[in-house]
Amino acid sequence: MEIRRDNALRSVYPIEPETLVEFARGIPGFEQIAQYRIHGLDAVRPFMFMEAVRSENVSFVCIDAFVVTRDYSVRLPAAVTERLGLDSEDDAVVLCLVTIGDTVQSTTANLMCPLVINRRNRRGEQVILDGSDLPVRYAIWQALQPTVGATVRP
Repeated sequence: MEIRRDNALRSVYPIEPETLVEFARGIPGFEQIAQYRIHGLDAVRPFMFMEAVRSENVSFVCIDAFVVTRDYSVRLPAAVTERLGLDSEDDAVVLCLVTIGDTVQSTTANLMCPLVINRRNRRGEQVILDGSDLPVRYAIWQALQPTVGATVRP
């Protein structure tokens, strides 16, 4: 299946089915939008883009939660695992929405409200981890830095 859409830059690109995710309940603040395309570009890895398929001007930047912090842990309510059809944690993809700051160092990720996606059926939900001490604005710059002492060669 190929869906074509004009984005804000007026370029046209194909939307591949494996990049689509259905958020049946929407995302808080965007409840009326259910279908998103999630994709990455090599130039900005490990960041990804999550763009509304039918709402031209709605898009988010996100990142794999485990790239941001290796000891990240999410306990999902049973209702969420049931809605998403998650039978195994291996089927779950956990992403965090990113807020781009004025400087690269002030860029943050929302660890308290991750996007959880079932990679098998492409259903997703933003989960608000009530009672958690995880930050909504976690500074990610240090986690994305190369190992100290590493050299970069052309």
